Amino acid sequence: MDECQQLGSRIGIMIDGELIATGDLSRLQELYCTGLFVEISLNPDVADSIKTESETIDAFVKIGMDASVYESLPLHFKLKVSFQQDEVVNNHSVAQLAEVFRMLETNKSDLRIQFYSVSLMSLEQIFIDLSRKQFEKVEE
Repeated sequence: MDECQQLGSRIGIMIDGELIATGDLSRLQELYCTGLFVEISLNPDVADSIKTESETIDAFVKIGMDASVYESLPLHFKLKVSFQQDEVVNNHSVAQLAEVFRMLETNKSDLRIQFYSVSLMSLEQIFIDLSRKQFEKVEE
């Protein structure tokens, strides 16, 4: 997937033998990106990282954003923060991105965050999301 992101000028996503989506990376992100990913590493002295995950999600909820744990390891976790209602990957999402950074910087010491990163969904994450939706349709 990394090679596709770097080298592909036109990308196609095929699921179950059916071409689901085509376009360049920015077009696929515009159409199928449903949120931001916030990756957080905690200070090594944090005793209960699961409690900190929960507190971080609560901090997002307090500012009106839906966040869920996407991946979790000791002292390191990744959250998926859904775009707010009617947001798409364009200039309107800049305000939400700014709010995410503001919340993280404001609560960095309280949540014992060592460092963090914020990014749009990668091509791999878009593929997984589309596959999951296709799988859910088949189960219904």
